[in-house]
Amino acid sequence: MRLVKTCKENLQLMRDNEFEELVEQASSFCYKHDITVLTMDEEYVIPGSSRRNAPMKTNYHGYRVEIFIHVIYGQLAELNDHFNEVEEIIQVENGETSTPKNKMTQLKAPYAGMVFETMEEARNYYEEYGRQEGFWLRTRSCSKTRRHLDMVTNRQFVCAHEGKYVPKNTSQKASEENDERDISEIENMKRTGKNYSTVKCGCKASMRIKLDRWSNKWKVRLSQSQASYTEKKNENEVK
Repeated sequence: MRLVKTCKENLQLMRDNEFEELVEQASSFCYKHDITVLTMDEEYVIPGSSRRNAPMKTNYHGYRVEIFIHVIYGQLAELNDHFNEVEEIIQVENGETSTPKNKMTQLKAPYAGMVFETMEEARNYYEEYGRQEGFWLRTRSCSKTRRHLDMVTNRQFVCAHEGKYVPKNTSQKASEENDERDISEIENMKRTGKNYSTVKCGCKASMRIKLDRWSNKWKVRLSQSQASYTEKKNENEVK
C-alpha cells in the first residue's frame, strides 16, 4: 500500500510539472532519428474528427490536456478503484496490528477559486473526482458570450442523479430545452428502458466554472462536493 501511495503522488507530480520535460525528451529522440516534430503552437487536429464549429486548439493543449493529463487522471482513478482503503493495516512481528495515520493521496474536492487551464481540464478533474467519490456526472447548463462570438464562458457540471423524476409526458419538453446531454447518453437510456424515478433522486453534487477574461483560465465559482447518491449506496437498484 505504501508503493501505491508513492505511485499516486508521483503521478500527480507528473501531471503538474513534467509535461514540458516529456516533450523535450520526445523531441530530442525525434530529431536524432529524423522524425518530424510537431509545432506546439499549431492547430491540434484529430484525424477523422469533425472540425465544424469546433474551437481552435493548439497541439500544446491537445497533447497536454486531452492526452497527457487525461491518461494520468485515468490511472489515478484506476488506483482509487482497486485500492480504495484510505488507511492500511500493517501486521507487525508480534502479531499485533497498527493503523498508520498517513492517508493515501486522493483528489481534492473542488472549491470556489480553484483554477484550471481549460474547460476540458476542469471537466476531466471533476469526472475523476466523481469516480473517486462514487458518482458520475453530466453537463447541466452553459452560457455563451454575447456579440455573436459564440464562445462558452460558464458551465455547470452536476451529478447524473441531480433533479427530480417527472413523468415523460410532462418533462420531455423541459428536458430538451434545459438539459444538455450527449446523443449517445440519450440513446443508451432509450435502449435500457431504465426506471427514471431511481435515476433522478435530487443529488446536489455540482461544480460551476467560469472563464476569467483577464487570465483566460477557468475558475470554480460554486461547488457542492458531497453527493447524496453514490453507486455503492444503490447496489440494490442495479440488481
